[in-house]
Amino acid sequence: MEAMDCLLVKAAGEIGIKSLKVRKHFMAKLVDNLKVGFQQAGLSVPVVRRLGLVLELHGIKVQQAVPVLQRVFGLHVIIQAQPHATAGLDALCAQALPFALKKVKAGTKFAVSAHRVGHHAFSSKDIENKLGRMILDAQPQAKVNLDNPEAVVGVEVRDHTYYLCAEEWRGPGGYPVGVEGDVGMFFEGKPEEALAAWLMLKRGCRVHPILTGNEKKAQALLNQLAPWNCGRAFKPSKPEDLPQLIAEKKLSALVKADTVLDAQAMQAFDESQPLPVLRPLLLYPEAFAKAHRKLLEATA
Repeated sequence: MEAMDCLLVKAAGEIGIKSLKVRKHFMAKLVDNLKVGFQQAGLSVPVVRRLGLVLELHGIKVQQAVPVLQRVFGLHVIIQAQPHATAGLDALCAQALPFALKKVKAGTKFAVSAHRVGHHAFSSKDIENKLGRMILDAQPQAKVNLDNPEAVVGVEVRDHTYYLCAEEWRGPGGYPVGVEGDVGMFFEGKPEEALAAWLMLKRGCRVHPILTGNEKKAQALLNQLAPWNCGRAFKPSKPEDLPQLIAEKKLSALVKADTVLDAQAMQAFDESQPLPVLRPLLLYPEAFAKAHRKLLEATA
């Protein structure tokens, strides 16, 4: 593996507010999904150690793993980190100092960010204050800047292990795909359908495409979405197969990518369907839609 020994993967904050039973279910599904993502990408499946809402991954190459993890819904942040056995405050900071000085040079504006879980004789603030002072003593030309640092020295302490954090990447957030059941989605081949399906995946739904228009264009959209479905290819159905699909997959709703409110037409369509119809793009803020479309275009 590259310079660091593991990746720390933090679950999305929404998962943390669930009950213990639901959290366990969501985290188990998250582990399953990321393993499937690695398999579908042709990569070795990592060894996963669960630390509450954090996963410690071993046995992977960072530069290969990060693009896969960035498309696994339910992840908040991915951290390249170096684990060490927890020591006292003085020993921890002494071990962290050489690591910190690789980031903090003369004139660098820096901050120390520490997070701690477990029972220890020191607090997160103790780590930040002591390590920050040691960095300034070793590099007097550096400057502390908590609001807009050029370099952040990250330290994660979890029970009997602490981690020195080298680099971070944002995850997509949301819920793990599969925790909120199954929906059928109509695909005519319109570009906005990719975003609607992406939003349903992000809310934890398994999406089952129903092709009602240009199959070639619809398949191109589904290929674009596959990396966000843990790398799994979608299996489209035809409208006449909808009753069977509902029975086999236990669909709870149908989805359309409507962007313009037409109450009369929508009511007529909804009344013709056997399940409630969801429209995730209706009244969806354009700023959010634009940002999410960029993510999708990056996988095209």
